[in-house]
Amino acid sequence: MNFEGAGRAMPSPMHAPGAPVLGQTAAAFWILDELEDGILIVARDGRIAWANAACEAFFGIAPGSARDLDLAAFMHRFVLPLVPDKGFGARIVPALAGGSEVPCCRFRVCRNGFPDEWLSVSSRKMEDERFRGSRMLRFQAVTEPEPAVGPVMHLAEDGEILSANGAAAPLLAHWNVLVGDRLPESWIPMLRAVLGSGAAERIDLATEACVYALTFAPVSGGRIIAVSGTGISPAGEGSRPPGDEYRYRELFNSMKSGAAVYEAREGGQTFVFKDFNLAAERMDGIPRAEVLGKTLTEVYPGAESFGITDALRRVWETGEAEVLPVQLYRDDRLVRWRDNYIYRLPSGELVAVFDDMTAQHRAENTLKERERMFREIAQRSFDIIFTLDAAGTITYVSPAVRRVLGYEPSAAIGMAGRDYITPQHHDRYAAAAERLRAGRDVEGLIFELTRRDGSTAYVEVNASPITSDGSVTGIQGVGRDITDRVRMEQEKKQAYDRISRNIEQFAVVGDHVRQPLQVLLGVADLVEDAWGGMIVEQVERINSIINELDQGWIESRKVREFLKRYD
Repeated sequence: MNFEGAGRAMPSPMHAPGAPVLGQTAAAFWILDELEDGILIVARDGRIAWANAACEAFFGIAPGSARDLDLAAFMHRFVLPLVPDKGFGARIVPALAGGSEVPCCRFRVCRNGFPDEWLSVSSRKMEDERFRGSRMLRFQAVTEPEPAVGPVMHLAEDGEILSANGAAAPLLAHWNVLVGDRLPESWIPMLRAVLGSGAAERIDLATEACVYALTFAPVSGGRIIAVSGTGISPAGEGSRPPGDEYRYRELFNSMKSGAAVYEAREGGQTFVFKDFNLAAERMDGIPRAEVLGKTLTEVYPGAESFGITDALRRVWETGEAEVLPVQLYRDDRLVRWRDNYIYRLPSGELVAVFDDMTAQHRAENTLKERERMFREIAQRSFDIIFTLDAAGTITYVSPAVRRVLGYEPSAAIGMAGRDYITPQHHDRYAAAAERLRAGRDVEGLIFELTRRDGSTAYVEVNASPITSDGSVTGIQGVGRDITDRVRMEQEKKQAYDRISRNIEQFAVVGDHVRQPLQVLLGVADLVEDAWGGMIVEQVERINSIINELDQGWIESRKVREFLKRYD
């Protein structure tokens, strides 16, 4: 395409009389000087390093006078005065001056003595190592105006709207914000996810007047999010040109949500399908061709009881969009949980955007059922089931705490878990808490706890950390009352100790008794009458009793060893 008005006879700045010599850099631009498109080379400091002859001729610039001008100053001095759209400068100058890459932006210019013309401007980085950091702007003549431009915005990580074009105005109105404000809080997690992953996110957004297909993509090294998209109003097919119809059809059928367009008839008593997207076909297994032209109740006999016909009437009469909450739709063919967002178009047609929430509703019901089962198990469990937050405060405790410690569950919630541990086990509790905060489990740890009546109980605890996004946010665990077992073990140990002491006493008694008996036997040998025989007889009886005690001592040792071995 010829850049109208550009003549090759105009000397380029690198050859212009009095122009500074640019050496190898200028020599590298000679081929650009032969182009019919206008070319600007912008240095890394934002100043124009060179303009070719076609650019100078079209904008009426004296040879070499554009050099060293700030790019924004160049646009305001030479380009924007020719542009009737006064909002164009506010949109394009910040992007160009800020170093953004602009693939193609078309605009209309009016020059004295020339018919209205359309130009496009693009900006890209120069890859040649010699011009690293520089950018090339290219102005080209085009023969037709640019198709309708969709919304374009630039956002910071915190949702601040850095810039927005005119087509984004309906979106800003929908969010009730201006440039410099922040998007609603509900959008911030998605923005951070886009910057964190480096991957673009596509979102369909329905407003009262338009359905938008928006793409959120990281730019500028992952520091800023660029938002671009297409917005259409699905009015009657005859009201839009073929190009817009194509964009509408592509958007309508690429939506993840189901969407249907209705025409109200008979004063809003019936609603006839005018359109039905692919997502709706997949959700309900109904081809679009079998839907168009039929009434809502012909296709969905349960529509009246579902409440959507009343909602459509209200929106048709008032023009105010309405959300139909998730509820069950049922007919002889379909059973679905779904929600609906209904709004009226300027044409009077109605759009219902809906999602099949059946799987989600089933998952929620399953979760509720599992929670109910957990509650029932916890209510009937003999063990204490508990949860603590990250600070160690009790957030839940099962009714078993009443039986084990004598406290009501409601009284324990909000208390610190450490408050129920006896002082001699505080160090053990602190070590367990440190282990759990580090993300490790605790198994079989025994604590001595204080009961409500002041007595103590022994509880064996198994606990594990509750994590979210890699961080420990709490503790969950089970405590089993082992007081009887611990006390039985204590009593068993006392019994062993008594057995050991008795065995030792048997040995001592035997030794201490045998020595006097030996003395008595010696005396009896000196007595030659009947008394001596009687003494010997009684000594032998006592000695046999001591021998039996010795045998019992040996058996007691064997019993003790056996008990310890199989305890």
